Amino acid sequence: MKIYGVFFIIFLSTIYYASVARSQDIEKIDYDFYEEAEVYVLDKATGQREIFILKLGKSMVVHNLKLEFSECISMKAGAKIPESMLHIEVLDDADETIFDDWLLAYSLGYNQFEHPHYDIWLSKCIRKISDNKYEPTLD
Repeated sequence: MKIYGVFFIIFLSTIYYASVARSQDIEKIDYDFYEEAEVYVLDKATGQREIFILKLGKSMVVHNLKLEFSECISMKAGAKIPESMLHIEVLDDADETIFDDWLLAYSLGYNQFEHPHYDIWLSKCIRKISDNKYEPTLD
C-alpha cells in the first residue's frame, strides 16, 4: 500500500511541475498589438474572395454582415510558432451577434467563422500600436 502512495506523490509532483513549466512558457510569449486587420471574405456561392482592412473601434459592413474587431495580436518576431489572432464580432443584418470569438491566421481550423454564405478568416495584423497606448484585454 505504501508503494502506491509514493507513486501517487510522484504523479502529483509531475503534474504540478509540468503545469508550472507550461505557465512560465506562456508568460514568456511576447505579443505586438495592431490597430488594423486584413481579413479575407469568401462568397461561397460565387467563389469570389475579397480582401478588407478592418480598423480598431470601427465597424465595417461587408455584404449583409457587420464586422467589428477589438484586438489584433501577433507574436513578436522570433517566436517559435508565429501566430496572429483577431478578436472579432460579426453581426447579421438584424444586428444579432452570430460570431464573437478569436480567429487565428495560421491555425485555420480553430474557431473558424461558419456561415451558410460567407467564410471569413484573418490574413494578418497591420499597423502596430505602441505599447504605451494600448492595454490588452486577454483573459
